[in-house]
Amino acid sequence: MLENILTSLGFDLRYFAFSLLNYILISFLLYKFVIKKLVVSLSERQRIIDEGIENKTKYEELIKKAQHDYEKIILDAKAHANGFISEKKKEAYRLADSIVSEGKKQVEEMLRKTKLELEREREEFLKYVKKEAVKIVVEAAKKLKIKE
Repeated sequence: MLENILTSLGFDLRYFAFSLLNYILISFLLYKFVIKKLVVSLSERQRIIDEGIENKTKYEELIKKAQHDYEKIILDAKAHANGFISEKKKEAYRLADSIVSEGKKQVEEMLRKTKLELEREREEFLKYVKKEAVKIVVEAAKKLKIKE
C-alpha cells in the first residue's frame, strides 16, 4: 500500500537509493580529498598567523624598550643638564629623538613587511584552494558523466 502511494507520487526506490549512494560517495570523496587538505592548510595558515602575532608582540616590546631607552636618556640628560651648556642639552634631546624615531621606523617597516607577506601568502593560499576545489569538482563531474 505504501509502495503504491509512493509510486503514484513519482517516488522510485531505485533512484532514491542511487541518489543516496551518489551523495554518500561524493561526500566521502570531498572529505577525503578536499576537506582534509583544507584543514591542514588552514592549520598551517593559523600557525603562520600566530607567528605573525608573536612577531607583532616582539615588535611592540621593541617599541616599549625604545621608549624606555628614550625616557632613560631624557632622565640622564636632565641629571647632567646643570653641568652642560644649553647647546649640549639640545643635542642630547635630538639624539634621543632620532634613536626612538629610527627604532619606530624600523619596527613599523618590519610590521608592514610582515603584513604584506601574510596577505600575499593568504592570497596564494586562496588561489590554491580554489584551484584544487575546481580540479576535484571537475574530476567528480567527469566520473559521474562516465558512470552515466
